[in-house]
Amino acid sequence: MARGAGERPLDPVRVFSFRLEIDGISEGQFRSVSGIETSAEIVEHSDGIDNNIIHKTCGRIKFGDITLEQGEVGSKTLWEKYKETVKGSPKRFSGSIVMCDADGTEVGRVNFFEGWISAWKGFNLVGGEGKSAVQEIKITHERLELA
Repeated sequence: MARGAGERPLDPVRVFSFRLEIDGISEGQFRSVSGIETSAEIVEHSDGIDNNIIHKTCGRIKFGDITLEQGEVGSKTLWEKYKETVKGSPKRFSGSIVMCDADGTEVGRVNFFEGWISAWKGFNLVGGEGKSAVQEIKITHERLELA
């Protein structure tokens, strides 16, 4: 079947980078994101009538920590948020992981809620650029949704 002019070919969406947004403001661009996952606890029980049959029901829902790697950040916002964690009182925030194609156009989005920065790993300073590169940031959160 021929495709019309301007139609996207039938291939998977290619994602080249990820943008972290907090309160609608871009706080950094990252090359790798992992931990966008959720799972349901499986609770096994018998009904008391036929104890040879194990019934399974849904228990608590758990969300993975989001790990952003190889990033460039243009402000101290993320570091300031992490400093609150170090003080023992992390400030929670909601945000989005935005998937971008080669042109930087948004092709998908995952929103997270009640997040806080639980880990910060190293700096790599890039000469000649006005931005600092972050090796890894981990965001712990309570819920996520595909937008």
